[in-house]
Amino acid sequence: MEKELDFIAERIEKYIEDTKKITATPGKGVTRLPFTLESKRCVHYLEKQMSQMGLDVIEDASGAVIGILKGKSPERIMIGSHYDSVEHGGAYDGMAGILCGIEIAAYYIRHGLEPPYTLEIAGLNDEEGDRFGGGYLSSKAFLGKWTTNDLKDYVDKNGISYYDAMILYGYSPEHLIRAERPRKGWKGYLEIHVEQGPIMEDQGTEIGIVETIVAIERYYITIIGKADHAGTQPMDTRSDAVMAAVDVITKLRQYVLEYKGMVGTVGEIHVYPNQINIVPEKITFSIDVRSADQAWLDACIHKISEEVKKKESEGFSCELKQTMSNSVTKMKPEWVKQLEKSAKKLGFSNMRLNSGAGHDAAIIGKEIDTAMLFVPSIGGRSHIPEEYSNEKDLAKAVLTAIHFIDHLQ
Repeated sequence: MEKELDFIAERIEKYIEDTKKITATPGKGVTRLPFTLESKRCVHYLEKQMSQMGLDVIEDASGAVIGILKGKSPERIMIGSHYDSVEHGGAYDGMAGILCGIEIAAYYIRHGLEPPYTLEIAGLNDEEGDRFGGGYLSSKAFLGKWTTNDLKDYVDKNGISYYDAMILYGYSPEHLIRAERPRKGWKGYLEIHVEQGPIMEDQGTEIGIVETIVAIERYYITIIGKADHAGTQPMDTRSDAVMAAVDVITKLRQYVLEYKGMVGTVGEIHVYPNQINIVPEKITFSIDVRSADQAWLDACIHKISEEVKKKESEGFSCELKQTMSNSVTKMKPEWVKQLEKSAKKLGFSNMRLNSGAGHDAAIIGKEIDTAMLFVPSIGGRSHIPEEYSNEKDLAKAVLTAIHFIDHLQ
């Protein structure tokens, strides 16, 4: 088995080195946003690798690239992740899962074996939502969750919508409905991913088996006060939008800490007029709140909305705009148990854990049986150029997945 692990690890390492070069920011991490030149180059690279190994390759209306290996049963197992990235991100987030999927198919082909189920190796488009603020484009399209109006509602920093970008890319937005897949005929979905956190490395675990993907709520909060001179307007007569926002942000931290395991982040802030000698008139900031307990998350969001209402009662004009709402997704319990058996049979240390990050599995798993494997992230770091996972750990995930597929009932 050691020889097989080394062989697979070497191949994954080469793929990683190739794909990390497909970036809009050479030397400054991977920036591969949806419907860009880098996106197109990456799809072509994946298509080439899949075709050369003998997979039947299609590119669907969402921009997903899919390589099909027919199995003994026509029932399908999709194995995939996403090829887009955040700005200045890492080379492993998403991409490692696609490459592991390619290696799973390659294993069967190399050894002259027919998989028990038909495999679809998928490179999915725009999971991150980093360009348009949407995310999960392909996975939601598979389930028929997009409308043409949705595509017009999400825009990037230059005012270009999903709808516009797809046309510029050579796609027809109206054809996105063609990416929807019939629910019948699926055995399920399997995603391999880097953990993006420190838990597995801290515990010295080789294989992580996800039980739950947390719920995520995202909002933009806008607070409008009044601009005044920074030197002449007394403090007790100001309508300072930033100071009002500080109150809400402080409460967010307080509320999040009340619930075990919940996290909250204010990652984006825009201040107007953004001048050193003017009392800020307007501020817009993001909040991202996550929990494995839906009731706790709902309670926290309710408390935040009440804080925003308090600012309205103090004379500020406020808006709370939701941009994402993903409920908790449970992985299929029987599959979790089978993955444990597979990892144990192969001699790999393993543990169950929750995912604090969102994944395509969180969307697909709402309607199709789904499982997810993690490998350790070195230093627990992700979404940065320094992101790294050992390719041999990824190879262990590949062999675990193959054993899982071969013993799936």
